[in-house]
Amino acid sequence: MRKAAYVVAAILVAYLFLVVVLPRVVSLEGLRPRIIAALEEKSGRKATFSKISLSMFPGVGVKVGELSLSGDPGFESERLLDAPEAEIRFAIIPLLSGRPRFTKIILVRPAILFRIHADGTTSVSEMLRRISLPPSAPLPADGNGVSFAIDSLDIREARVALRLPGGDGRERAYDIVPVTARIAGAGGGSRTDFDVAGHIGGKMRGHVALAGRLEKERGGTSAYRLNAVGDLFRQDLSVDGKIVTSGGVPEIDLALSMPKIRMGDLAELLREPSAALAKARLEGTASLSAKLSGTPEALGFEIDADLNDAGWTVLPGIQKFIDMPCNVVIQGRRFPDQLLLSNAELRFPPLLLIGNLSVVPATGAYEWSASSRITSLVDFAKSRGEFLQRWSPTGRLTASGRGSRVGGDAAGSWNIGVDLGEVGFQKPESDIDFGSLEGHLVLSPGAVEFSPLAGLFNGQRFSLRGKMARGETVPGEVAAGPLDLKMAFLDLDALFPADPPKVAFLANLSVDAGRAKGVDFRDLSGQVRFEKGIHTFEKMKAKVFGGEAEATGRIDTTGSAPDFRARIALANVEASQLLATRTTLGNFVSGPVTMTVELGGRIRDFGEFSRSATGEGVLSVSAGKIRGIDLPGKAARLAGLSAFVPPDAVRETPFSRLSAGFRIGGGKIRTDLLRIDSDRFGLEGSAAFGFDKTVDFVGRVRLPVPLSGRIRGTEGKFLAGPGGRIEIPLVVSGGLASPAMAIDSGALAKGK
Repeated sequence: MRKAAYVVAAILVAYLFLVVVLPRVVSLEGLRPRIIAALEEKSGRKATFSKISLSMFPGVGVKVGELSLSGDPGFESERLLDAPEAEIRFAIIPLLSGRPRFTKIILVRPAILFRIHADGTTSVSEMLRRISLPPSAPLPADGNGVSFAIDSLDIREARVALRLPGGDGRERAYDIVPVTARIAGAGGGSRTDFDVAGHIGGKMRGHVALAGRLEKERGGTSAYRLNAVGDLFRQDLSVDGKIVTSGGVPEIDLALSMPKIRMGDLAELLREPSAALAKARLEGTASLSAKLSGTPEALGFEIDADLNDAGWTVLPGIQKFIDMPCNVVIQGRRFPDQLLLSNAELRFPPLLLIGNLSVVPATGAYEWSASSRITSLVDFAKSRGEFLQRWSPTGRLTASGRGSRVGGDAAGSWNIGVDLGEVGFQKPESDIDFGSLEGHLVLSPGAVEFSPLAGLFNGQRFSLRGKMARGETVPGEVAAGPLDLKMAFLDLDALFPADPPKVAFLANLSVDAGRAKGVDFRDLSGQVRFEKGIHTFEKMKAKVFGGEAEATGRIDTTGSAPDFRARIALANVEASQLLATRTTLGNFVSGPVTMTVELGGRIRDFGEFSRSATGEGVLSVSAGKIRGIDLPGKAARLAGLSAFVPPDAVRETPFSRLSAGFRIGGGKIRTDLLRIDSDRFGLEGSAAFGFDKTVDFVGRVRLPVPLSGRIRGTEGKFLAGPGGRIEIPLVVSGGLASPAMAIDSGALAKGK
C-alpha cells in the first residue's frame, strides 16, 4: 500500500515537473514553419502568429498568441480570424511515436468574420471542405512533419461579424456577441457533434443557439444527415435533413420547424421597429415550417406559416383576431442575382391571395403578378373589426394585377383589375349609400378606369364609364377622361365633400335629377372637370327652379373658402326660388327670370358671399310681383293722387315686365336703368339693392296715358311730363320689407 502511494506521488511529481518546467525549457520554434504550413493547407488562407509555447495542461499541445487568418480572395486585407490566444492539441499516440498530429483547436476571444457572397458561397466554404477531408499527404521521411486531422474545435467568447449581401449592392452587417461553439468529430470521421450559441446585435437582436450532430450516411462518401435543436431569438427551432458536400459546394435538403412562435416577442427583435409594427399589438402564437433544398447558389425554399392562433392590429378598428383562420405558403428560389417567389398564397377566409414575384437585389428591379378573391364582403368585415363593419359592405370581388420596375430610381408601373359582384357600402356618418355595384375597374399609378361600373347611388340607378386620375396630376397635364356618368339622381354635395379626395377627372354627365350646393335640378347634362381641388364645368345645362339654366365656370375649393367664377344663363327660372338659394331676398320678387350674368365670389356662407360677390349682367322678369310694397299706390299717395290710384289691399306690385342691366359688388346689386312696366304704372330709374335687404332708388313712376289725361287738369297738373303722362319723381330707401318713400323734391323743382 505504501509502495503504491510512493509510485502515485512520484508520477504526480513527474507530471508537475513536465507541466511547469518542460514548457519553459523546451523551444518549439522549429515547429513554427510546419504549423503555419499545416494551418494554411487546411484553411486555404495565409496564417500568422506571434509566439509559440508548449502546453501540458489540461492536454499536451501548443499555445500560440495573436493567431490570424487572412480574408477571402479580394478581401485579403481583412482578417477572417483574429484570436489573441489559441491552443492546438496533439494526439498522444502519434506524439509518442514522434509523428506529431494536431487534433483539437481552442480559440479564446477570437474575432471571426463570416461573409455570405452574392453567389451563395461563404468565407469559410473552402475551409470547411479542407477540414472535412482526412489527412492525404504522407509524413516526410525525416519524421518531423506535422499533420492536421481536426477532431474538435472549441470557440470561447467569440465576436462574430456577419456580413450578408444587400439588395442595393451594399452589405448588411450583424454582430453576434458572445459566441460559444464546440464541434467534435470534424476530422474526417463519420459523425460531428456541435453546440453553438450566441447573441445577435445590430438592427435585429436576440439569442440564437443550436446543438446537434452531422452524421455521414452509410454507403455514401459525401452525404451527411443533420439533426439539431435549439432556439432562434428565444423561439424553439429544430432542423432535420441532408447535406451533400461533393464538388466542394454543399447541397442541402433541410426541414426547419418553429412550432410555437410567440408573436409578442417579434417587435423586440428590432432595435428600431417601424411605426406600423409598433402599433400592430401582436399577440398569440404562430407556427412556421420551412424546407430548403439546393445549393447556396440556387437555393429553393418552401415556407408554411400557420397564423390561426395569432392576432394583430392593422389600423384602429381593423384587426386579425386569435382563432381566426389564416395561413401563408411561400415557394421560391434564390439565385446569386435573383429572388423568385412562385404561387405565394395567403388564405384568410373569405380572402384568398396568390402571387408571384421576381426581384433583382443588385439593381432593385422587380416584376410581380397577383390575383385575389373575397367571396363575402359581409363575412370579411364582420371578422376584421368595427372599422370595416361601419361601412356595411356587401357582395363579393375578385382582383388581379401585375407590376414591374426596371431598377435604380425608376418609378414602378402596375395595374390592378377589380371585378365587383353585387357590392354595396355606406359611408359612415353621411348620406352616401352605394349598392348592387357590378362592373370592372382598372387601377394604375395615376388613374382609375371604369369599364363600366353600374349600380345604385342612394337608391338611384347609375352607370359610369371612362377614366379619372388618382392623386395629383402633373402641372400642365390634362385630367384623365372623359368619364361618362348617367344616373337618375345625383347628390353632388354628398359625393364631393368640403375636403375633396385627391382625384382628377373629366366627365360627361347625364343625370335625370339631383342636388348641387343645395339646389335641386333635373335633366342635367354637360362636361365637368375636377383637378387639384378645382371643379370646372362647361355648358352645364339643367332644368332648375321651373326653368332652364346653363353655366360655364369653375369652383375652387383649395382655399379657406370655396371660390367660384361662372357665366350663367337662365331662361324662365322662378325668381323667388333663385334668390332664396344664396340670398335672403327670396320673398321679395317673383316671376320667371331670363338672365345672363358673369358672377363670382366665395360661397362658404351667405355672409361671405354677400361681401365678396362681384359680377354684371342683364335680366328680365315677366308677369311677376314685388312683394311687401305697392309702388304705384304709395307714389300716388305721396303725390296726393290717391283718389285716382287707390292702394293695393295686399301690398304688392304686380308687373308685366321688369328689366335691368346690373352689376354686383360691395354687397349690393346696382343698376343704372331699372325699368318696370304694368297696366297700372311704369317705373324707370337707378337703384341699389343690398344683400342686407336694403334698397336705394331714385327715379320716376309714370302713370298710364288714359289716367294721366284725367289727372292733368287737377292735382297732377305740375307732374305732367313730356307726352302728357303724369310722372312722379320718387326716392325709395331703407329696408325692402317697408322702405321709406318720398317725392324727389329736387327733381320736381328742376322740372325733371
